[in-house]
Amino acid sequence: MAGKKPLTKAQIVSYFAKKFDLSKKAASSVIDEMAVLAIAETKKAGAFTFPGIGKLVLVKRKARMGRNPAT
Repeated sequence: MAGKKPLTKAQIVSYFAKKFDLSKKAASSVIDEMAVLAIAETKKAGAFTFPGIGKLVLVKRKARMGRNPAT
């Protein structure tokens, strides 16, 4: 998998537009709304599941000491 780049948003929008016979603007709106929904639900419930894909889980971590390597 080395050297292979992940899909860009434009490539995903283009794929969805072609696959579901949508305009690119409509496909982009669907993806944007899915992201908004995922963020809102993760903040509210602590987790969001994309059925068949995966799960987003909000994890609280302690702050760590930042270091400036230039000094």
